[in-house]
Amino acid sequence: MPLSSLRLVAFLALLGALSTTSLACSDPAEPAETTQRSLTITSPAPAEIVSKSRVRVTGTAENIDQVEVNGTSADVTDGQWEALVSFAEGEVTATVTGGGEQSSVDFIVDSLPPELSLTSPERATVLDAEVTTSVSVTGSAADPGTGLFLVKIGEQIIDVEDDGSFTYELSLTPGLNHVAVTAIDRAGNETTTRRGVHFGPLVSPAERIDDALRAEITREGFERISEVIEAFVTPERIMAFVANAELPQNLEIHDITFESIDLALSPQEGFIAIDLTLNGLALEGSFAIDGNDPIEGYINIATVGVYLEVELEPREDNSLELRIRDSELTLDNEDITSNLFGDSDTLRNLVGNILQVTFTEFIGDLIVDQLYDPGILTQRFEFLGRAVELTLGIQQLLVTPQGMTLELTMIFPELAHPDVVDVAGALQRALGETGGASVSSPVRMHTNRSALDRALHGVWRSGLFHQVIGGDSLDAVALPFELTVDGLAGLLDQRIRDLAEPGTPVGLGLRPLLPPVAGLSPATEANNTAINVGMGDFLIDIYLLHADRERELVLTVALFLDVNVALDVDTEELRFDLDVQAEGDLADSPVLDLEPKRVVNLITDLIELVPTLAANNLSVGGAAELEWARIGDPQLEVHGERDDRLSVGLNLEAAETLDVPVDAGE
Repeated sequence: MPLSSLRLVAFLALLGALSTTSLACSDPAEPAETTQRSLTITSPAPAEIVSKSRVRVTGTAENIDQVEVNGTSADVTDGQWEALVSFAEGEVTATVTGGGEQSSVDFIVDSLPPELSLTSPERATVLDAEVTTSVSVTGSAADPGTGLFLVKIGEQIIDVEDDGSFTYELSLTPGLNHVAVTAIDRAGNETTTRRGVHFGPLVSPAERIDDALRAEITREGFERISEVIEAFVTPERIMAFVANAELPQNLEIHDITFESIDLALSPQEGFIAIDLTLNGLALEGSFAIDGNDPIEGYINIATVGVYLEVELEPREDNSLELRIRDSELTLDNEDITSNLFGDSDTLRNLVGNILQVTFTEFIGDLIVDQLYDPGILTQRFEFLGRAVELTLGIQQLLVTPQGMTLELTMIFPELAHPDVVDVAGALQRALGETGGASVSSPVRMHTNRSALDRALHGVWRSGLFHQVIGGDSLDAVALPFELTVDGLAGLLDQRIRDLAEPGTPVGLGLRPLLPPVAGLSPATEANNTAINVGMGDFLIDIYLLHADRERELVLTVALFLDVNVALDVDTEELRFDLDVQAEGDLADSPVLDLEPKRVVNLITDLIELVPTLAANNLSVGGAAELEWARIGDPQLEVHGERDDRLSVGLNLEAAETLDVPVDAGE
């Protein structure tokens, strides 16, 4: 083959090979490899209104490991990312970038609560039911951010004028009215301010409280009292009484003994009957008969009975006057033996005179002067060095065959404490029908909500709780922070440190502007009988107690307190368990612009410590105690048509110490 032909064949072969290789490497069904990326924002939504300045921005990312949101980095996990970013108030934009991708969303930040002010009612408003039945709630609200959404009083939405002003006539109910006005903006931010309004019939706070307490001793109660007195009547006590008694000149008693005594007191119509029987009575002494010289001797009596009818009349000083309206001696001459002489009639008369002094007068003295002390009707309340006395007075004493009833009044000091800004009057709310109490104890006491209101008003007016406390007064309370300028700054605002030297103590000023108001809750399966005490416009001042100058007010919070006093009964005692709920608003912040919500939360947490503070510093005691009897088995009942009556039933028994002999003259 010619050379030219060989060259042509080789060229064609090379061309075929190249064509085959090209076809093998080229497949139109499989395009070249590329990387797809995506980046989106899922929250907040476009034009959404957000109520916090630090916003959690979230979204998705594909084929991206890390993103940046307005300068804040965030990792991508399972295609999700989130970042907490601070924004200014108003219209803002969140922009996320990563992997060469970018996404943005426009939204609105409004973290500031609305502005709200009340011009009426003023704090500590007291309104007389004879003058009005409502109060005008007036004020204004505004929100410079997203705008005002609504204003409500309680849960009632009210009309607001274009300029933000509002007026609403609020109907009142007798007692403490909690007027809470709330403004809400379109971001959901809320501002609430509160006022307390006392409403109802008003009386002078110094006016005597009639029918404050009714004490009842049933016929069974007299049986218990008989047992108490019987345990109290011992030869030693009788001799101690005789030693100081004015005996007839012809008598001088050296010793009295008896084997047994039987004593029964029973209520009758207008008087109390006393039946006394003594067995094995022995008298030793010096006896002068018919002007003769005294004779040392004895008189023994097998059995003698003394019957008395006594009347009790209360005096102005709460003591009792006992009058013996009738008496009778039961004594058989053959029961008398003596070494003095044999004339039975003379001995009988002599024994009658002796028993008149040694037993009749002794029992009268025992009931009126020893077992009953008017001081038990005076109660003294003390709190952190201040005290107030509550004095009960006997308005009426009535004895019937069913028992004895004492109607008691209540009296407080006429003048208010200088620290107390007095109010227009004391509430005297009307009571419903009694409904009758079912307590069956031998000793019963009955009171009502109106009397409790008046008693609480008297305690409030005394200034007992108007105090500045700190330092040693709070040593027994487990505070959640150090009560110094440093501790306060750490919880509220670091700028507070600049107001005082390190370690400067903090004081709490208590200023309850309104008296407490009582409520009664009957027992249920879940809860015990309780007394509810409501207090409005209770101002808590926080002071810096400087060492070198006057105390300095940092802030004032106005609180509304609901104190639940649960009465827990067991066979031995009556216990009081306090539970305090509080809400309020920042009333004043004269030196710093503090965040209201943080301040209120701190103070309400502190108020939860009130039960501890009261337990360590509040004492209640009488001017006299009943040492001769033990009271137990208390029963409690709230009753009445309006649950406005409280009855307490008590058992009564002789104190164990009465079994111990006493020395003459004790």
